Amino acid sequence: MPVTQASSLSVSYPTILPQVQQGGIGEGGDQRLGGMKAEEGGGGIQRAFTPKTTWERFTSRLKHGWEGAKFDTDQGASQAATRFNARHKEFSGKVESLVSRLASGKNSDVSDPDMMATLRNDVKVMHRNAPWASRTDLLSSRMDVELGKLSDDQLTEVSKQLASADTSRLTDKDKVDLQTMQRAVLRQQLARSPEMGTMLGTINHGAPSTVTERNTLVGRLTGLNTQTTQSLTGLNIPARGGNDDIVSGAISIALKRGGYTPAQLGGMNRNLLNVERQLCLDRPLTDKGEVPEIASFQPRMRMLGRAVREEFLQNNVTTFKDDNLRSRMKPIGSGAAHTVSKGEYHQGGGEVSRVHKYDDEQLIHPDGGRFGAPAKLGIDQSNPKLLERAVFTSKLDTRLGFNVSVGTDFARHQDQTGIVMELAGGKTAKDTVGVTGNPGVAQKELMKLQLLDIITGQADRHGGNYLVQTNDQGVITGVKAIDSDFCMGPEPDDASKIVGRHAVHLPGMPPVIDTDMAIAIRGLSDDDVARLCGDMFDDATIAAAKSRLGKLKGHVTKLEQTPGGIIRPDQWGTKEVTEKLENTTVRVGNKDVPTSYWQRDHARMERPFDPFAELGIS
Repeated sequence: MPVTQASSLSVSYPTILPQVQQGGIGEGGDQRLGGMKAEEGGGGIQRAFTPKTTWERFTSRLKHGWEGAKFDTDQGASQAATRFNARHKEFSGKVESLVSRLASGKNSDVSDPDMMATLRNDVKVMHRNAPWASRTDLLSSRMDVELGKLSDDQLTEVSKQLASADTSRLTDKDKVDLQTMQRAVLRQQLARSPEMGTMLGTINHGAPSTVTERNTLVGRLTGLNTQTTQSLTGLNIPARGGNDDIVSGAISIALKRGGYTPAQLGGMNRNLLNVERQLCLDRPLTDKGEVPEIASFQPRMRMLGRAVREEFLQNNVTTFKDDNLRSRMKPIGSGAAHTVSKGEYHQGGGEVSRVHKYDDEQLIHPDGGRFGAPAKLGIDQSNPKLLERAVFTSKLDTRLGFNVSVGTDFARHQDQTGIVMELAGGKTAKDTVGVTGNPGVAQKELMKLQLLDIITGQADRHGGNYLVQTNDQGVITGVKAIDSDFCMGPEPDDASKIVGRHAVHLPGMPPVIDTDMAIAIRGLSDDDVARLCGDMFDDATIAAAKSRLGKLKGHVTKLEQTPGGIIRPDQWGTKEVTEKLENTTVRVGNKDVPTSYWQRDHARMERPFDPFAELGIS
């Protein structure tokens, strides 16, 4: 896998499990079960679209409520819903009862191997409904729910009872489950500690602006980890993964317990983004002359940033979450950095198809090492935050009225934040052949895409990252940008500075645009850019985007002073415009670089269709 997908850091969950409600779920399922089928020996309730595929609409049942998952009203569906709810209710009730007894001073249950074996079997049953989650995480998650209900004194009592449990008759697996419970208690205690409150209060009120203040914040985070290590040592529990499951989970719990508003979470996210970048800039450059990655010297600060970011982004998810998912996620392909899937969501009065992409914990090139394009933009590839860049591109496209990128929104699937994108017809530019007819629409749409990419500083718009739509006669009718996440870095402040550089696919500044495009660019203000960015980016990234917009506006002024630089929208495809697009280049180093996507790609798209070449036969 070229990309390590991020695990959710959110561990604050509902206290009661809602019940499945009856109702319609749409078409495509087995009508005997209202669109569902139950496979008792395999994975619990499953979709009937394809064999042995988990129905992912019921994901995160332990961790999230739902507003009413829908079944058809026939008897089979009701029975399936009843079985499903019974499993979860029984498991939740057992953990609730166990925690209640421990809080009242009784540890005999966790010293009983039969009881522990029964609990482990219940977790196995739950794992059938959530196969993507480890069994340890399932138990830990439910413990978080019940422990979160306790007072501080009750939590202390649970900790005492677990620590004093008689383990002489327990198996190794029993001891692992016991340690899982103890780690959950430590997570809750750390979330409620004064040190946690002080640290979160610091980033809630502003970004530490001096080296001393930043070092103090790092010290507080290190202190939380040290406190965790000491507690684990005292309980003879081995550390696991640098204690990240405890510290990061505690941060998420504390954020939810703190009752922060979406605006406060956004401010905390942006504050940490600024701290992260400044910490990197405080360090010497690497041997390659690059700003060091945050994970290389401050992995815990990266962890804190991701925990806050997770809470912030969840507030931006509305429609596209598992409660509204109406099909399984079907893998449809992968690129250099991503594997994508397709699913159906309930929206408004109907269902919509969306392409889903997970978040990226870090970027690792398939050939090893890092990607070239993000490096040119100053994107930290150990903590890339690409979701925000793709969503911003979609928002900016909408604001400009260009309509040349797929609509993109934040999403939650299987307890992970990601994005969903609209489905767009057509083929990628590199796979498009046999284009004929007047090139006017292609020139116009590709120029809008180029202007969009200049503002975002998009470095990766090669022929595989936009779709070309054609009619039956082979005439291009539109283009749609996809994979728009290698952009919006803190560098460059002028898009022309990266043109011609290795791994960068952005052409030079355009030789011609039309009047509508000029109006749209001039109508976009710095305040518009800041508003669209919100709290998704650090100050340097927002400032760079504003600067690129300013440079583009300056170029528009130059085009107005150049004969044929600004044309009417109906002049695309004329001989004069085509010649200007095809013949204007910019000199970068010792090579001539195209100044438009049209110049770069049109010849390839106009090559005749060759069925043997398409089949890989020479």
